Amino acid sequence: MNNSKVALVLGATGEIGREVVRQLVCGAKYREVRTAGRREFPYVWLEQAQADGDTSALTQRVVDFNALEESAEVFSGVDTLFCCLGTTRANAGSDEAFYRIDHDYVLNAATIAKEADVHTFHLVSSVGADASSYLLYPRTKGETENDVKKLQFPRFAYYRPSMLIAPDRKEQRLKETISRPFMYLLGSWYKPIHVARVAAVMIANEDLASSGGEASTSSDEGAGNKRLATAVSETEGCVVERWENAQMHALGEMLTKGKVQV
Repeated sequence: MNNSKVALVLGATGEIGREVVRQLVCGAKYREVRTAGRREFPYVWLEQAQADGDTSALTQRVVDFNALEESAEVFSGVDTLFCCLGTTRANAGSDEAFYRIDHDYVLNAATIAKEADVHTFHLVSSVGADASSYLLYPRTKGETENDVKKLQFPRFAYYRPSMLIAPDRKEQRLKETISRPFMYLLGSWYKPIHVARVAAVMIANEDLASSGGEASTSSDEGAGNKRLATAVSETEGCVVERWENAQMHALGEMLTKGKVQV
């Protein structure tokens, strides 16, 4: 693994973002793990991880997402960007505020990243994302996928997790608590997924590609190689892939069982 690389995590204080930072830093495969957010975050595991052994250097930068262009240097030298920005309509307070965070902030960050020659952009989207939906949440997620895709990063991967299992979540969402048991009955396409698995899949996908392998392949017994991710488009110098919830669970299980070495 090339540990001269620099990773940037946006949304690093959210449920998935915190886990991406932890796994990147503790994995010690990057020269630097950089975050950009509204404030520095007290990662409770960091001091002990640094004392226990090798870790990637962590740099936290405070930025204003409403004027992110003024902090464009944060993107300089970045090889891989993990974008975990996102909120809910309830937390945002209005449709407009939600769209600004989940679409405008993401697209602006992606545009600056493209201008800074960031090679790979990983985006957390959502199950059911659909730009043609009449519903705000899936429509916004779908539009964001499509608009980042138009920037033509050398590599763009987006992930559509279902309901998240987040043990450290401070707020309790009543609708999710009630509906979670029923989600398991709908199969792996909608089965709730742990935030640690989402992070592990994103990072493993990047690690496999960086090591010269095909990031979205697995080896099943007696079945040869099987592509997990959906290839959205593949042209010279531009690869786009989509990871549905079921595909994320599949790779997550393989990682857990040691069937994938990264």
